[in-house]
Amino acid sequence: MLTTSATGDTIRPETMRRGLNYSGPIGFTLIELLVVIAIIAILASMLLPALSTSKAKAKQTQCSNNLKQVGLAVLMYAGDQREHVQIASLLDTKFSWGALVYSNQNVSAPLVFRCPAYPPHTVYTNYYTYWFCAYGVWSDPPDTVTSANLQQDIVLSAIQRPVDYLHLADTTSRGRQGWGAVQFYTFRTNAQMEVHARHSGSAEGWFIDGHVEGARRARLEQLGIQALFGPDTIPGYYPPP
Repeated sequence: MLTTSATGDTIRPETMRRGLNYSGPIGFTLIELLVVIAIIAILASMLLPALSTSKAKAKQTQCSNNLKQVGLAVLMYAGDQREHVQIASLLDTKFSWGALVYSNQNVSAPLVFRCPAYPPHTVYTNYYTYWFCAYGVWSDPPDTVTSANLQQDIVLSAIQRPVDYLHLADTTSRGRQGWGAVQFYTFRTNAQMEVHARHSGSAEGWFIDGHVEGARRARLEQLGIQALFGPDTIPGYYPPP
């Protein structure tokens, strides 16, 4: 028997029975749930690499900003020292360029002397060990730019091409044979894999002319540097605390 609604529409009995038996919202079937889960998984697989890339780019930007701030402090220190910047001390085993600059210039915090992308970048809190994990300073520059009897200073005015003089850079732990498995505070051009191209194939570096550059392989080779591309996997002689 057919029933007519108030609007004049015809309602079939089976439709009325379904309405009377309705007890709650209709749930998803198993197939529908699997489809939804698959769609979420596909979206996640598309978004996660983008998020990872964004995070790495943010760390590279922070690294660049750190080097700009530290580089400015180096130039101010040089201005106070008649264009001289000390990079080493053969008579003081506790000397580090970072501690020298930090103690003589108004730098915001010691943390800016480290790359945020190199773990464990906040491990060492002891004053002595902390500065051995800072950005690396070029420790074997040509004799033409050094001064003092032990050649422990560089003279900025003696550098012919400041735009090509890489003073500070991302480094590996290999300058100290992997000691501590943390980045080391010096790098040499007569050694391999002491500069670290950790930022998507580039190493952040500060040049004496004041600019910061993400140096890629061709640029590093032009500067006479054989860098490490990829993770710094050398095991530490002492495990990080």
